[in-house]
Amino acid sequence: KHLYSAFRDLVLFVMRCLKGIVLEPPEGCCLLLPYSEGSDFKPVDSNESDKLDQVLIVGAWDSSVAGVAQPKYADTFAVVEVKRVEKVSFDGSSRAIRDGGAVLLNARQQLVRYNRQIYEHQHNRMFTWGLTVCDTL
Repeated sequence: KHLYSAFRDLVLFVMRCLKGIVLEPPEGCCLLLPYSEGSDFKPVDSNESDKLDQVLIVGAWDSSVAGVAQPKYADTFAVVEVKRVEKVSFDGSSRAIRDGGAVLLNARQQLVRYNRQIYEHQHNRMFTWGLTVCDTL
């Protein structure tokens, strides 16, 4: 679960830096803002039981750089799926070793399901963005 907050903090840091560097943003320039309340949430307008790990929402340039409290598929720019590949620990305890390829395939399948929901709520979208963040313990 540490990756959820680390990803959110990284996105907020980059957005704050951009706002500090860009004094005169181009017309229509926007911010990408993450979900603020943690992880594994169901978007407000979802009609499925899937829970997302993280999303990026488009925010106005002049809005405050803070996470979004109640994201919706209708406002989603990109979905983020966080996966973990486990190894055997040094103390010999038996943790499952997961195949990284299988974990990535599972993440892709989840992203496709989430993106289908984005298309359902945003009829004018031509493509969607999906991001997989993986970690090895």
